[in-house]
Amino acid sequence: MCGIAGALLLWSVVAGAPFTGAYVPENAAWFLMIALWILLLLPTHQPSAMWSLSDTAVFAAHAAVAVVVLYSLIFFLAPRDLLPRLVVVYFAAIAFLTTIAWRFVFVQVGVRVWPLNSVVIVGAGSAARVITDVLREKTPHSRVLAFTGDRGPAQDTPQSPVGDGVDGLERFIAEQGVSELILAHDRSLTPAQFRAVVNVRQHHVEIREMQTVYEQLLHRIPIRHLQPDTVLAFPSTAAGDLSSLAKRTVDIAAGGVGCAVVLLLLPVLAPAIWLDVGWPIFFWQQRVGRANRPFQLVKFRTMGSDAERDGPQWTEKRDPRVSGFGRFLRRFHLDELPQFWNVLKGEMSLVGPRPERPEFTDALEHAIPYYAERHAVRPGLTGWAQINYPYGRSMEDGGTKLEYDLYYIKHRSLSFDFLIALRTALAVLMMRNR
Repeated sequence: MCGIAGALLLWSVVAGAPFTGAYVPENAAWFLMIALWILLLLPTHQPSAMWSLSDTAVFAAHAAVAVVVLYSLIFFLAPRDLLPRLVVVYFAAIAFLTTIAWRFVFVQVGVRVWPLNSVVIVGAGSAARVITDVLREKTPHSRVLAFTGDRGPAQDTPQSPVGDGVDGLERFIAEQGVSELILAHDRSLTPAQFRAVVNVRQHHVEIREMQTVYEQLLHRIPIRHLQPDTVLAFPSTAAGDLSSLAKRTVDIAAGGVGCAVVLLLLPVLAPAIWLDVGWPIFFWQQRVGRANRPFQLVKFRTMGSDAERDGPQWTEKRDPRVSGFGRFLRRFHLDELPQFWNVLKGEMSLVGPRPERPEFTDALEHAIPYYAERHAVRPGLTGWAQINYPYGRSMEDGGTKLEYDLYYIKHRSLSFDFLIALRTALAVLMMRNR
């Protein structure tokens, strides 16, 4: 509200128009910008970003750039002198500054006024260490008071375990006003631990699994600390259900539009690619699809024919093998457009885990638990992992991307697909480097 009001006020000064009572109603359409700004800032209201000023600044900067770029496209397509430009620039600047100021006040006041969320972790192994690091990074308003377990304290923990094993857990929780208990045990709870946890419920303490907290804060699935029955509980991926049919309908429509765009751009891009890296214009490469079925993925060529003379290699950020014009194609994601043909054929979907090469898939399945689960759905042109963790250069990166992929598989829906597609479009508009 402050952003658009301030923008209209500045515009009235520059344009020499008096800021009267009738001025605001005459320009009421500009207040639609508020809805767009709120939509773009939805990620800042997640628990993982709510207490982070730096995360808020990043999202607000992306939102400001997206607003200006989107409006610029509308401006240049509109008749000359029909739409003003300065209002949007003013709005983006004021909205960015007021968003940062509001979040700064929220964090400063919240830390001082609101009581800290005191946490006890049941566990003292690797799972306890992982969730402690996540809490410290994403929820500075939480305070890990103590650990309890039968294997001794976790390394670098702020407090000693509560008593010996679970002895004294109830008393400690009552004395310290603990509000949350996180189960982060690497093994099954002992009978004594189970009784203590059950008794703690009488003190109105929230009890949550480490996997649940990890998933809510990072929007990833902790593959190293995941129970097999959790994966079995994921929603069905049957091809005949209603949601799958709706998703396939969207894919066909998007694939048709995308292929039409490729045909329109081909007379311009084909000669440039041919002059840059030679023939052929398209690059075909085998990838692993749904149910481990191989297919030929197609892209515009961005590398020379000798790019893998030493064998298959991981793609790197600012990969030196990419040609000059190939960098332009990758910067604007134009090299990916031919994959709409794979989408139209049903080998890929608009949204899903990115398809991997079989040369890497075998090694990844042996090194990373649950890696094969990503083949339960069609691979995608874009995906949850791509917008959160774009580059995978190692086995460790493959594990992190899998955590995002499994999160998508667990929570997939048309609305989630729309969110991913929207964030992908914003990334393209902001020309994120590749």
